[in-house]
Amino acid sequence: MTELYARIHPMSRYAGQDNGEPFPVRLHEYLNDGYIWQGGPGGQYRHSDLQLFVKDGDELLPIRHVTQTGEDLEVIDMCLAKYTKRAKRGDMHPEFAISWTRKLRDQLEQIEELAVANWVEEEDD
Repeated sequence: MTELYARIHPMSRYAGQDNGEPFPVRLHEYLNDGYIWQGGPGGQYRHSDLQLFVKDGDELLPIRHVTQTGEDLEVIDMCLAKYTKRAKRGDMHPEFAISWTRKLRDQLEQIEELAVANWVEEEDD
């Protein structure tokens, strides 16, 4: 059987629980509000809270959430599709939609501002 390990992702709200050592995890048999991974100091975690590893002999190999080939944008599209469906069904309160989209817009604008401010043009030789 494949052995899976995890560390708490540095951007997780549970990052303070991370002691730097990977801990064994397993998929929860029954979904519990998105907390699908069991193990570690908190006992259960969402997928986004963890950095996953697979054991290969004595070595732990990282399992990437996304690849470096733009797959992260596909993940964002998949996440947004769920909210688009809810909005189309009329299953999303307008005040939530306004608040949530403004928060996302603010985050994206911050990324844009940081990218513009920190971009260093490559110099020609």
